Amino acid sequence: MKKAVIDIGSNTINLVIGELINQKLHLIKEVKNHAKLAKGGINQKRMTPEALQRGYDAIASHLAECKRYDVDPAHIVSFATATIRDTANGQEFVQTVKEQYGLHIEIIDGQKEAELIYKGVEHGFPIADKNVLILDIGGGSNEFILANHTGILWKHSFPLGVSRMLERFHPTEPITQKEIDTIQDYFRDELQLLFENVSPADVHALVGSSGSFDTIRNMILVDKKLENDEAITWLELAHEDLNGLFKKLIPSTAAERMEMPGMIPLRVDYMVIAALFIRLIIRELQISHVFQCNYALTEGALLL
Repeated sequence: MKKAVIDIGSNTINLVIGELINQKLHLIKEVKNHAKLAKGGINQKRMTPEALQRGYDAIASHLAECKRYDVDPAHIVSFATATIRDTANGQEFVQTVKEQYGLHIEIIDGQKEAELIYKGVEHGFPIADKNVLILDIGGGSNEFILANHTGILWKHSFPLGVSRMLERFHPTEPITQKEIDTIQDYFRDELQLLFENVSPADVHALVGSSGSFDTIRNMILVDKKLENDEAITWLELAHEDLNGLFKKLIPSTAAERMEMPGMIPLRVDYMVIAALFIRLIIRELQISHVFQCNYALTEGALLL
């Protein structure tokens, strides 16, 4: 039975169509629409009229894609995360989509979001008996899930997504050292709950999911002249490769990032903030192994 999930995030509205065969997820179609719902309003807690229209257009396009792939409307589910739940007109968006397109959107909190992310990562990455810290970097929020093969040990959603941070700090191009210090100090202050609950001794590896980590995977593979086989659902990211990439990304301009081999264009604006965040987590928690996983919230929702 084919099923579709529409994940309404702060930067992208993602569609995944798939089916479960012999307890294995088979993906049929994936589409990312860069609707930028958070742009221009997330820190003011209100989506702009332009962002709302981009969102409606993305929903219409995804539903048309579902029709092309003969997905029963009863088997289309939709989840909305940080931007919809945090903005004053988030409910307006949900109601309009229901009235115009007949699609029910479930607004989920950060805890439910983290659970779905874990479910997706668990299916795409071999979580063993040693603890891993899953990090999903979104536009409005970042989810941390400490887990092992027995399940989730601790989870929390922090309002530190790349769109939110970009609009808060408006770093220059290229970013200055003073701006880097300010942003990193802010991250440390806001992540105190993480550092109180997760110590370096608790974590065997960091497993990153979603757009920023997908971009890092793509850039490293292109640099090594290796094929990005999407059927391989996870990849180890060597510290040498990560550090080399961070050294290129952090001091770059948007124009320079656009020309970098393997850069996913819709991530150009966010990769400096993402690199600073990931680098800080690796350093603060003394992470020895880093992995990227293709599966996250949408895949987790397909498995429900």
